[in-house]
Amino acid sequence: RNVNFGHSQSWQLTPGIRAKLPGGWEFEALVDHGTTDDNSLSYNGVGNAALNAALASKNPATAFDPYGLYRTQPSVIAGIFNQISLNPTIGHFTGYEARLNGTLFKMPGGAVKGAVGYERQDLTADLGTARGNPGTPITYTHPSRTVNSTYAEMLVPFFGTKNATQGFRKLEVDLAVRYDSYSDVRSTTNPKFGVNWSPVDKVTFRSSYGTSFRAPLLSQIYGNSNGLYVQSYQNPAGGSPIVGVAKSGANLDLKPETAQSWTFGADIDPITGLRLSATFWSVDYKDQVIGLLSDLSVLTRLSQYDGTGLIVQGPSAAPLVASYIAQGLPVNGALPGGSASNVTLFVYGANFNLGRSITRGIDFQPSY
Repeated sequence: RNVNFGHSQSWQLTPGIRAKLPGGWEFEALVDHGTTDDNSLSYNGVGNAALNAALASKNPATAFDPYGLYRTQPSVIAGIFNQISLNPTIGHFTGYEARLNGTLFKMPGGAVKGAVGYERQDLTADLGTARGNPGTPITYTHPSRTVNSTYAEMLVPFFGTKNATQGFRKLEVDLAVRYDSYSDVRSTTNPKFGVNWSPVDKVTFRSSYGTSFRAPLLSQIYGNSNGLYVQSYQNPAGGSPIVGVAKSGANLDLKPETAQSWTFGADIDPITGLRLSATFWSVDYKDQVIGLLSDLSVLTRLSQYDGTGLIVQGPSAAPLVASYIAQGLPVNGALPGGSASNVTLFVYGANFNLGRSITRGIDFQPSY
């Protein structure tokens, strides 16, 4: 019986200071440190070499009988179902933040406020794997990343209580920009703009636009394993499942995810205590990181992956699997018919920038 279990443990400590400065300014700094310890373990997996040898044996003492397990010797079963899969992941994070905010100067519409900040992140990961016979040592890779970031923001009130006029009871603009420099991924600059406008009392129109950036996780780039997995995939024709082989591993060409978002909305206060809000929003999310390793229904959506070369069907699948086995990649599970030559489906299971989603919606929120 295959046994799978795991555990996860993490802790984090964040001491900091905050100081009031002259002129209404404020300074804040903090240090953030933490670790994460994850592990998934599997025992009693199928050893393909032992299984194939037992299936080919004609000696009752060493043969495996799939149609009557009670006739198979316990020693044979123990020799087949003895593979282990250990996948420890240990992560370390240290972060530093410093920010300064306050009033820059006065305008007729109010105080112009500003903020600047700096952040640094140091991340390291110990990605381990051990697959094979009991006693197989765990081998580790040690990816790391350093991120240096700066940002600035300014709130400018052109019209406010002291200089309100017809059509402009309030008008304020929020301008922000953030720069991130990654040691292993490209650098990026992302702006954000926001406007709040009240043409009359108790009515406010607001709008914003911005871009964002998400670097792939170290575990998504490097993977925690490099091997072949025999899996049963959902048959799009509705028949018996299709047995295929998926390959896990690293993708050092993985790109960051990016997004553009904008909003337009209004807040109306028709009577004291009642507010009616509505917001139209749109998010265009590009280069989303998607992995097909555990997607067993991927054959029902083949058209989504046309031209990617990530799914190989037919006679071309078998030599691909055979070439990876020849390179020494471990096989997890029993190959169809006990041989790579019988494989008709191959899936590249590493992470790729495959996804894009455009999401739009309207939010209504009454409150009293």
